[in-house]
Amino acid sequence: MTTDWPKTALEVLKLAPRYFAATAAFTGIVLFGPDQFLERLRISKFAENYHTTIGIVFVGSVCLFAVDLVHHIAKWMKGYWRNWNHRKLIRARLRNLTDAEKLILQPYLADKTRTCYFELGNGVVIGLEQCGILGCVSGDQNNKGFPYNISDTAWDYLSANRCNLDE
Repeated sequence: MTTDWPKTALEVLKLAPRYFAATAAFTGIVLFGPDQFLERLRISKFAENYHTTIGIVFVGSVCLFAVDLVHHIAKWMKGYWRNWNHRKLIRARLRNLTDAEKLILQPYLADKTRTCYFELGNGVVIGLEQCGILGCVSGDQNNKGFPYNISDTAWDYLSANRCNLDE
């Protein structure tokens, strides 16, 4: 029986954050709510008798909820930073295109299309795919070759800076 408390503590930590928020809200009301309100709910004696325990549960719930909130904010910021950095690298790469790469990208803007077809073994296309400028849509080949889409970042940059492909 005495060895069950670590298992119970781990199960409590696995609860969803919404339960911690609800627990914090309820215990906060019990701790800090007006006496008339607690009397009306008939829990004023309970609040007086277990004030310390309710306070510990309140602090623990608020802390666990705050940790989860910080975790989600940090995860979002990390994704946002990675996305921003990836777009920055694509724009830098588009400023330094080789002549062969410019020839590959010209049909996208000339035909105003997001998809062009290339042979699978084209090294220039593979290089543009690896840096995130192009992406192979599917493995289905037709008589024109494999479909490659241009990324949104590359499309926006090249649409705004057409002179990069004309040089």
